[in-house]
Amino acid sequence: MSAIKAAAIALLTALALTTAAKAAERWETLPSFPPMPPAKASGMAPVNDIKMYYAEYGEGDPILSFTAVSAAPMSGAIRSRILPGIIG
Repeated sequence: MSAIKAAAIALLTALALTTAAKAAERWETLPSFPPMPPAKASGMAPVNDIKMYYAEYGEGDPILSFTAVSAAPMSGAIRSRILPGIIG
C-alpha cells in the first residue's frame, strides 16, 4: 500500500510541477493589438528646441497624447517647454 501511495504522490507532484511550469502570466494570454491604420499625415514638428514626432489619424477634434517612460521627471518638462510651444 505504501508503494501505491508513493506512486500517487509522485504522479500528483509531477502533474503539479508541469502544470505550474506551463502556466502563463495573464498578460501573456491577451490577444495581440491590431495594426494601426495608415496615418493621414505624419512627420517631425519643431517645438521649442526639439523635433517632436506627430501623426494624424481619423476624423474629428485633435487629441494630444504624450508618452513618457517616467511621468514624474517628464511632467515639468512637458508643462514648461513643450506644451507652450504647441498650445501657444
